[in-house]
Amino acid sequence: MDFGFRTPAEITKYCQFARALTDEGGWDWKSTCDAQILQKILPKLHGSRRRIERRLMALASYCNDRDANAAAKHLKDSGTGQPDLDPSASEFEKSFAKLHQMIHAVRRDQFVSFIQ
Repeated sequence: MDFGFRTPAEITKYCQFARALTDEGGWDWKSTCDAQILQKILPKLHGSRRRIERRLMALASYCNDRDANAAAKHLKDSGTGQPDLDPSASEFEKSFAKLHQMIHAVRRDQFVSFIQ
């Protein structure tokens, strides 16, 4: 899955504006990043189970604890186990919840898109 140069540029600009428009000390970078994962990255993910399940698992793992090494293991792992992760303790809670739904949908229907 590749993203063009506009996606990271738009995410960066969103974060800059969110910070500038938020009261002093009120800006929360985690909620800003969570919103951008949900708005700019996840809608671009769709496909068959064989093609996308491990990517969804890796992203869910990363959204849970921001550990890139643990997330990368899901890309190499051929297992299809559900991540034993607590959504309420996630770093990016909204994105993790949507990814959890997408993983369930791809396993149930053998295909997933963001709007399901």
